[in-house]
Amino acid sequence: MNCLFTKSIIRRLTSPSVSSNIDSSKELCRLLPPYLYNHASVYELERENIFSKNWIYVGRLDRLQNLDGYLSITVAGYPIFIYGSPLTNELIAFHNKKKCLNFKKIHVEIFTEQFIFINLINTNEKLFMNIILKDLLNDMMSFSLNQYHHFQSQYHLINCNCKTYVENYQEGYHIPSVHSTLNKSV
Repeated sequence: MNCLFTKSIIRRLTSPSVSSNIDSSKELCRLLPPYLYNHASVYELERENIFSKNWIYVGRLDRLQNLDGYLSITVAGYPIFIYGSPLTNELIAFHNKKKCLNFKKIHVEIFTEQFIFINLINTNEKLFMNIILKDLLNDMMSFSLNQYHHFQSQYHLINCNCKTYVENYQEGYHIPSVHSTLNKSV
């Protein structure tokens, strides 16, 4: 069933528009179909193909020091445990994909000596954050990052799909359908 659903998603997302005369700027403003926000199979595909295969920011190194040397978080439903090894003086990260205690070591990188990233993919090739985020690194090095320290954290548990949060917090994709009056003035 997952395979059929996957094919259905690909077909819907890549199908040609109803009319070839549609203005391209309007075509870019269309909303995602509702099932992409709330179907369990879509979430599982995102976990496996987005969150598991990309570098995810999980915190700052100085925050780890404030928490007695370890950090326990959840990323897309994956429990993650990160600690600083006193023997090797390096960070070690594990995740537990299944409900049993089968911890698997995962990749962890420190970017610009402060920012901790993890990657859940199963590969022998080590991906370096300094190469992947080269452009960002150049911009960030103009700041003395070691002079900045973690001061306070705020956590907000929002019961929504991550796409809903991103679209409403960072993007205006919802404006045409939800705020029609505002959309007319924009």
